[in-house]
Amino acid sequence: MGWTGSNRFSIILFMETELLRRRELGPSGDAQWGVFEIPERVDAFNFEDFSEQLISYIANKGPWVALDFSNTGFLSFNAIRFISEKADELLGNGGSLAIVGPTEKLKRQISIFATLENVIVAESVERLRR
Repeated sequence: MGWTGSNRFSIILFMETELLRRRELGPSGDAQWGVFEIPERVDAFNFEDFSEQLISYIANKGPWVALDFSNTGFLSFNAIRFISEKADELLGNGGSLAIVGPTEKLKRQISIFATLENVIVAESVERLRR
């Protein structure tokens, strides 16, 4: 039994509505954005270490994770896909993923190979926390 077009639309609409609500609210109560610094370059040589570190960080810091791209110049396709998967997981678990300080080139790469729809994009950590 597959998903009908109507079911898919309802799920997408719910997720978009929920994402917009979370963008407006951000973490509530004592919750804080955890900031994970992305290395200057994530490629085939360091992807495994990067992915293990991010998985561990998310497990320890909770569902509100900001990835700091301010010093990042390159992300491999695998890294982009992995980050997109983590964004979907966090959204499904009541949190959100933000990318902070990405260059226009990185934003373009991410939008080509994945999507920016399930992430919050901010210029800086300070702007994200406002």
